[in-house]
Amino acid sequence: MNTPSKRITLTETMYVIQGNYSGVWEDETQSTDYKEAKEDLKSYRQNSQYPSRLIRRRVLKDFSREFLLSLPTLHVGHFDNIKLESKKYRILVSRLTKADGARVDNEVIILKLNSSYNWVEINKY
Repeated sequence: MNTPSKRITLTETMYVIQGNYSGVWEDETQSTDYKEAKEDLKSYRQNSQYPSRLIRRRVLKDFSREFLLSLPTLHVGHFDNIKLESKKYRILVSRLTKADGARVDNEVIILKLNSSYNWVEINKY
């Protein structure tokens, strides 16, 4: 009997403290821990003359190349394997190596689906 594989989430929640300087909200600090972010916000409000706020933001996780290579391949392309996929993101691992003329061995490519429903490269490492 096959056991279901653990679901891998592509994003994580970040709590960002922003300060309003001259009518523009700018990021000050960020944390993955809500309690820590609330304490930082309290400190900012006590020590700053400018308004501060706490927002929640979803950010793409950083996956190591080794971790991605260990995952099963969802789809095999001409040069790349799709390792992770969601409605908005695809994470590919190239099968090309330096011997093939690639910049690095097994380059990781992150694609995001834009509003025109085209996959756009947003990062490579």
